[in-house]
Amino acid sequence: MSAFSPIRPFEKKDPVSSKLQSDHCEVALKTSLGTINSWNISNPAYHKFFANDESQVFAQTVLADTNIDVLNVKIESQLETIANRLLDGAVNIQVIVEGYETFYEKLAEKIGDGEFHLLAEKPEGWTKTKNITGIVVDNSKFSIRTSAVINVDYQEEGRDSVLRVPYVHVQEVISRREMIVVGVHVPGTASQYPEKGLSALAKVIDGLWEKHDKKVDVIGIGDFNSTPENVAKHFKTVLEPSYWTHANPRFAAASKYDMAIVREAEQESSKPEMLPSDALSDASRALAKGLELLIV
Repeated sequence: MSAFSPIRPFEKKDPVSSKLQSDHCEVALKTSLGTINSWNISNPAYHKFFANDESQVFAQTVLADTNIDVLNVKIESQLETIANRLLDGAVNIQVIVEGYETFYEKLAEKIGDGEFHLLAEKPEGWTKTKNITGIVVDNSKFSIRTSAVINVDYQEEGRDSVLRVPYVHVQEVISRREMIVVGVHVPGTASQYPEKGLSALAKVIDGLWEKHDKKVDVIGIGDFNSTPENVAKHFKTVLEPSYWTHANPRFAAASKYDMAIVREAEQESSKPEMLPSDALSDASRALAKGLELLIV
């Protein structure tokens, strides 16, 4: 696959148009310690941008519908999907990109207090629609050693920006082996290559790895807002999915913005591997299939 592939817009008659819940597919990793999933759930506060122009990629899909009842169906389905997979053990650590306050409140109700640890530290100026990346950890599978959010201020393409990097250091309860999982959402840029943001993320990842004496894997997973080729300029090990994960509505192209990077432990790695699309939710499989069919 190339970095970008031109696609035609979804049409109402396309079978997947009514099944979409986000402009991003999930990505999932199988490790020797458990399964990690990441999903940019597409904050509904921004769905209005999908319908700016009738010729845009998602203009004729359910994503462009801002009716509150339609949005509530989407939100409830995503909540059920995430909660059920955590509860049945299919996913042990869930990264949520473009999460927001009310989504986390409802998710906490569904998964139950005490059973899971929800890391969703509120940034300054928090509102009910503000994007914040969260990490949910299954307490029956992992104990949590530390969790925090690292904020990095930087300039990208002449503008001030902030990279918020939530992470959780976990220990598997049976083997006692450890790993660090980082939720990734690099702010996007007009050039589609947030070089400074990726550089800042690399420094955070390296810092966590060195802080723990290079003895544990540091796994970053989420939305990098750039291509695997660009991400590979900053990270030695990039795990990219075999399917397209995102369609940029601004220039009608499929891409792989969602992926994972790994800074492996020097002694014993958790051996993370990217799972295929059939391990994902119905909505993510629909988007992956739709993007493949729309390639020009």
